[in-house]
Order: sequence, then C-alpha cells, then structure tokens
Amino acid sequence: MGRKTAPSLALTIAVFLVSAAAATAAARDPELEICRHQCKIQTAFDKDQRESCYTKCELYSREKARREEEEEGRRSSEEREDESPFVFRPRHFLTAHSSERGRLSVLQRFSKRSSDLFQVIEPFRLGVLEVEPKTFAIPNHLDADLLCVVASGKGIVNMIQENKRVNFNITEGEMVVIPAGATTYLINPEDDRKLVVVKLIRTISAQPGRFEYFFGSMVMNAFSTSIREAAYSDADRETLERVLNRSGRKQDPFLAISNEQIESIIRRQEDEDGIGWPFVADKSSKRRRIVDILEHKSISNKFGELYEVGNEEFDDIQISFANITKGGMLGPLFNTRGTKLMFVVEGEGWMEMATAAEPRRSPRRGGSSERGPSFEGVRARLFPGTVVITPAGHPYANVASRGRNLKLLCFQVNARSNEKVALAGKDNVFTRLDRVAEEIAFGGSRKEVEQVFGSNSEYQLFFKGPSREPEEDGGHAAA
Repeated sequence: MGRKTAPSLALTIAVFLVSAAAATAAARDPELEICRHQCKIQTAFDKDQRESCYTKCELYSREKARREEEEEGRRSSEEREDESPFVFRPRHFLTAHSSERGRLSVLQRFSKRSSDLFQVIEPFRLGVLEVEPKTFAIPNHLDADLLCVVASGKGIVNMIQENKRVNFNITEGEMVVIPAGATTYLINPEDDRKLVVVKLIRTISAQPGRFEYFFGSMVMNAFSTSIREAAYSDADRETLERVLNRSGRKQDPFLAISNEQIESIIRRQEDEDGIGWPFVADKSSKRRRIVDILEHKSISNKFGELYEVGNEEFDDIQISFANITKGGMLGPLFNTRGTKLMFVVEGEGWMEMATAAEPRRSPRRGGSSERGPSFEGVRARLFPGTVVITPAGHPYANVASRGRNLKLLCFQVNARSNEKVALAGKDNVFTRLDRVAEEIAFGGSRKEVEQVFGSNSEYQLFFKGPSREPEEDGGHAAA
C-alpha cells in the first residue's frame, strides 16, 4: 500500500479561513489566531508543513489588512469628493424610465447642489439615454429643447415637427437638436451594441430645471373615456381600448423590434431621403439635421485632440469632445465666460480645478473676514459617467491615466464671446506679460520666469501628464 499523504495545504488553509470568517465575533481580528490554531492542531502536518501553514496565515492576514486599508482610503476619497459641489457621480443620476431594453437617466438639478454657484446653468439638465440592440423607443415629446450627442453606437431618429416628418441616421460623435414639442421616436438597429446618447436639456417651464416626457398612448390614457371617444369617434370603444393599451398591460417606453421591421423603416427612408442600408447617408441632404462633431478638429498633437462645434438653435452653447492620450494632460486653462458641463465618456484619470476658498473670519475687528485672496484645489477621480462642472474663470486641468485614453464630452453654456485662456504651453497668457509685470508679479529673475512659463512652448493645451498620481505628490484632495 502507498504511504498515507497529508491533505492539500492550500485546501486546508482555505477551509480554515472560511471557518475563521464565519467565527468572527467581538474580538479585534480573530482570523489570524484561528488560522494559526488550525495549523497547530493538524496531526497530518509535519514540522515544515506546519511552519508553511503559519507563514501563509501571516501573508493572508497582511493582504487582508492592506485591502481593507485601500478600501477605506477609497471610501474616504469618494466622501471628500462628494463634498465638492462641482463633481457628480453616476449615482447622482435619477432614473426617469427603465426596463430591460432601455434606460433614461437624468442628473439631479444643479440648484440642489448650489443655487449661487450654478445660477447660469439652472435652466439646464443633463441626461443619458441607453437603448439596447434591436429596440424601439416609442414616440414621445418634451416640454424642453434637447441637444443630443451620440456617445456610442448607431441609431435611426424620426422627428415630426410642423406636421412634417424627417428621419436621419445618427452615429458616434454626431449631434442633433430636437426642439421642444417635436414628437420623436428612435431605433437601435444594431445586433450587439448599445446606443448611448448624452443630452443637454434646456427647460422652458416656469420652474427652471423642471421638465416632463410625454409618451404617445400613455398620454392619451390620462384622458377620460368620453374625451377619447369624442376625439376618435370613427373607432368603437373596444378598438380604442386595444389601440391605446387601456387593458392594463404594462406600458414600456422601450420595445423590441424585429429585423423585418427595421428593414421596412430603412426602405422607407431610401424612398424619402436617398439614405441607404446600412447607414449610407447623403450628407448633403437638407433633411439631415445633424452635425458630426468629429469633423471639426480645432487642436491636435501627440498628447490629445480637441473637437469643437456650435449650433444655430442653441446659439449660446458650444459642444466639444476631447480625446486625451493615455498619460496626457489637457490644461491648465480657463474659460472667460462659459460654464462647462463635462461628461466622462470613456477611460479614467483625474481632474484638478482652482477655486476661491471660503473667507475665514478673524477673531479680531468684530469677526470681519480676513483680507487677501485665498485659493484651494478641487480634485476628483474621473471614470465613465462622472460629471464635472467648471464655472467661468476657474482654471482646470484633466489628466488621462497611463492605461488608456480619456474621452470627454463637454457642453459649454454662455459660450458666446468665450475665450479659452491657456496657462501653460504655446501662447499661454503669462508669456504675454511685459517685463516689468513679470518682475513684480513673480519671484526670481526674468530668465527664471521665462524658463518656467516658456515650458512646452511647442504644444497647445495638450501636454505630457504628471509622472505621479495626486496621492503621491502631496497635492490637495477634493474638498
């Protein structure tokens, strides 16, 4: 017979740790001691196996403590960031409509964070529409204007306005305006890719920031039977109940659509607009009411690209898309008039912004505020779904992680006559100061000042990013 072998060391330790986790009680951290005790009482272990078991218990305990410390640090960082009124996370979006085939989320009203800071953007909201493949978003209208940008995927839009229907295809990077009251419906014809549309919503109601979606048959069901029968007098009551979905079936704004139904819609588009399948569009068509943001590149170098475009119907809004190369940085810079609403589409990184510190009260002179300017830094991690508000005049910088590009979609409100002012690199504002101003404003010789502000003079706005993460360089965390 073969020699009796000891049980697997890894399996034994795994059993010990599961038992220890279940036995955790009021003690400070019993897992390590329980694990060591189990190693000690195993008669099948020889001396070397027992020592190895002790070592593995120690390593597990240290790794557990490290993970807990990292998790605590992450939670602490998020809590500090949440204290900043300028940063919104995906959890701050409210779900307006949701089902397995689609979702519409709307960011909370800006005035809930700060009515003073965000007065200029109070009439606006930010929304995200997600439509699953082979899905039909039913006809609806809003009491608000929409400026829609496709963040990913493709879609087919039909819009009815002034008793005329127009239809067009949309794809990633394109923008379309939908006026208040226009009835629209949308299709995602793709087989496996979600359609994501980011919306700037300009409310027109008496209460800024408030708006409603009105969905076709759902709206008609709000009327009494007598009103509906009078309005649609050619149909009997049974037909009305069936067509208007009055029978109590669940009403969903997102419905499945077949390939045959999609192809039928596309063939109708071919007849009306000369737009073929799949998505061979006549871009010269007057009925194609979209703008391709990615055709309007304004700045480009090896560290990033910036695309910018305006719109006649939103004449005080500028839309931009920034693609920051991994390890690259946009800024520091500021806008002279515009307030920027930035949405993270893809990638990770962080942002920093300078803002005026709250004045401190002096214990002398009757508690008056201390004189002299004081500024503090706002810092936040960036990941998809994060929204950052940058008011006019506030210097900021966005940094992409070293793992992948950082893609940012921005809506700039109050953009008319706005100017981007660079604080580093080519044409930065400090290089335009005269010699006397340089000597008075900054310490050091003129040569030293010019050495500092003459850095990266071959690059505009996009530069190589920091070599260290913010936590490592002693900077100020978001507050």
